[in-house]
Amino acid sequence: MIVLFLLAAAALSGPVRVIDGDTRRAGSERIRLLGIDAADNPTNSRCRRFPKPGAICDRARSAEATASLSAAMTPHLTIERVGRDRFGRELAVVWSSKANLSCWQLRGHQASYRRQRDDGRRIARACPDAAR
Repeated sequence: MIVLFLLAAAALSGPVRVIDGDTRRAGSERIRLLGIDAADNPTNSRCRRFPKPGAICDRARSAEATASLSAAMTPHLTIERVGRDRFGRELAVVWSSKANLSCWQLRGHQASYRRQRDDGRRIARACPDAAR
């Protein structure tokens, strides 16, 4: 299921598409939610080429996490960019009118908190569910 949304932010142009439970694409730019890790689809090249300890490569869990993130998306997003990850994706704290999207995924048990991916412990401070 692919869901498209238009961003109000001028820094991004075009529709936003949910890629998986922790990543969206806006035009050619990939935006990764800060501080969390959601299950990946086993057919994802990252699962095949860059296996990592503790990685969750599970088709059903990936689909659930993707659907959860899609449900949280709204037409207007606020994006606080904080850098890039090793795959070249923009790392950001993203808010919809419903929630901080990292917190949304943690609250719904669709992602795990990753302290090493939380620049400045922004997600730990913002999300009570990060400590679980």
